Amino acid sequence: MSLFVDAARQDLLSMTHEEIHSKAAWAWASRALAALSLYKETAQLKWLFDASDYAHEAIEHSAFAGYNQSAIRTALESVFRTIPQCND
Repeated sequence: MSLFVDAARQDLLSMTHEEIHSKAAWAWASRALAALSLYKETAQLKWLFDASDYAHEAIEHSAFAGYNQSAIRTALESVFRTIPQCND
């Protein structure tokens, strides 16, 4: 694992705080959906737990982005249906 300081620096210079969190929110939402897909393919609970964790990260970053979370929540609807407590 390595740090990507130069890329992070470029992000800081080219995006607002809100844009950085929005980008992170959508990345975590994508990971949540990918993990859910892997769970459905493999039935390995690890992927289900990861989907829940990643969905929470997406919601958190969308809040930091300062916008309505309905778009993220809509994108994560299948995760919330599979893991009802994920919506708490």
